[in-house]
Amino acid sequence: MLRADLNSYSGSQPVAAILVEFLDRLMVKPASSTMDDLVEAYVKATSRQKVLVVLDNVRDATQVRPLLPAQGGGSAALVISNDDLKGLTVRPGARSIRLLPLALHSAVKLLAETGGITIDANLAIAREVAEHSGCLPLALRIIGSLVKDGSHTLLQAKTLLEGTTSRLRKLRYDSSDERLDVEAVFASAHQRLSDDAKGLFWRLAVHPGPTISRSAVAVLIGGSGHESWIQELEELRSANLIEEPLEGRFALHSLIRSYAESHIEEQDEEEIVRTLTRCLDFLLHGARHCDRLLSPGRPEYTEYREEFPASAIGDVPEAMKWFEREYQTLASAFTSALRFGLHRHTRQLALVLVPYQWRTNRHEETVRMLTEIRDVADGSASFCEQSMIYRLLGGAYRSQGRPNLAMANAESALRKAEEGGEPRDISLSQNALAILCVESGDYQRAQRLFEESLPQLRGLGDLASAAISLHWLGQIHLDREDFPAAREHYDEAIDAFSQTTDMAGLASALYGRALLRLATDAGAEAMEDLRTAAEWYRHLGYTRNEARTLAALAPSLVASGLIEEARRTLTRAQALFQTINDTLDAEHRKSADAVETMLEELAR
Repeated sequence: MLRADLNSYSGSQPVAAILVEFLDRLMVKPASSTMDDLVEAYVKATSRQKVLVVLDNVRDATQVRPLLPAQGGGSAALVISNDDLKGLTVRPGARSIRLLPLALHSAVKLLAETGGITIDANLAIAREVAEHSGCLPLALRIIGSLVKDGSHTLLQAKTLLEGTTSRLRKLRYDSSDERLDVEAVFASAHQRLSDDAKGLFWRLAVHPGPTISRSAVAVLIGGSGHESWIQELEELRSANLIEEPLEGRFALHSLIRSYAESHIEEQDEEEIVRTLTRCLDFLLHGARHCDRLLSPGRPEYTEYREEFPASAIGDVPEAMKWFEREYQTLASAFTSALRFGLHRHTRQLALVLVPYQWRTNRHEETVRMLTEIRDVADGSASFCEQSMIYRLLGGAYRSQGRPNLAMANAESALRKAEEGGEPRDISLSQNALAILCVESGDYQRAQRLFEESLPQLRGLGDLASAAISLHWLGQIHLDREDFPAAREHYDEAIDAFSQTTDMAGLASALYGRALLRLATDAGAEAMEDLRTAAEWYRHLGYTRNEARTLAALAPSLVASGLIEEARRTLTRAQALFQTINDTLDAEHRKSADAVETMLEELAR
């Protein structure tokens, strides 16, 4: 076996010198020391002998081509490079294998082997070191070498790597026989990029990450977002400076991101902010469209940029899938906007995420983001927008089972709305506060608030919000056992919701009317309402509400002799409750327990 480290990232070893070394090991004397004679002698020698040639740290195809053994003689070459070496992959029999960062357990193993570390006693620290190094083999070798030669302990290496801005400069190792330098590897690849690709590279570090779609890449460099081929992106892929962890979504390795961030410092500050603003506007364009599908009736108080092509997403399931793909990027975008003081973007990002967060039980994240924008909004947003933020915070605390905080924020929302004097905002805030009054047992205040908001909302043409008032007035009358009044309000609410796009509101009103019908011995009609409500909740992705509705449906199915449907209903409810088990409040926990009991009874 012949092996050479071309060390192309920190001062290349001359190819002629490597050929001389190889020929000496093969015991072959060239006709002269010219490059042509060295190559000719090397090709003849490797055609007569079966040799494995390992060539590491190769810069490009041109550099390594003279060192490749003869074809057809049984020899082979293993070429390792940070470049994709497309010039070599066209050779007969050539294979290209893209190596990804190591899995965490493999990274820890390599670190242990390189550094002579006993893992059992240092597992937690070794894992942290591996994570800080991005599980990159070269970085792990450097750290292992530093530990092995005694210049650092493993704990010191961990501390060394914890600073995100400085860790790249510290990932280097010099010894008498080799020089290892992560930053030099990246710099070598970056140096060979075109100016346009270099421009995309630093802009990718401005993008909040952790992943970015192809359309967002196009927008970064001034495109519309519909480009199918992006030359600069292909350059970065060829140089292994960007990964594609999911089809159509790209990411910078954590160490490469650190390197790219160092190039941001070279740019004009206005251009950096302009790039980030464009990133955020594009993300908000998609998020706002999906948010409108999930929450069609919620008011908007700030302007959104409309420069991007219309989204093709057309229904709730597609909107949920979009949010699922983009959620981590949107959450990172929120943090970036907050850090740069882009208050409009910060507020808009937090607000468009709320419907998705509620549907996926991310209430803690909702509270964190809304609290951040509330503190900023109190000094920069309109009274209407401040009121909406307080209303949403109240709703998030309500979902967390924290009624005191929910009530305090709902009261603040109404005060802000009254200060602003906008009739619709006052009515919406009255509704939000009235719902909490119902749940706390203050029916008198709740009824007064709903009855004040209802004519205002009808007069404003806000049918969906008026339907909410009607629905909850039905709930108040049901709890008071005034069944005729409850029926009248529920029927009006369902009729109103049916004329809107608020299908979550329709499902909720159907659930309420079903409880009324169960209380008045109208079991068959109640089952139809519950079936319809459950279907809407399933379609809309409201896991918690669907589970609760199915749990309410099952006893009626059993009583009607529909045992198989009851079993299917209970089995799905059980599966749904298990997916949200950690976030169940007392009411839903009770429903989940009832489901388990009914399933046990049916199994007997």
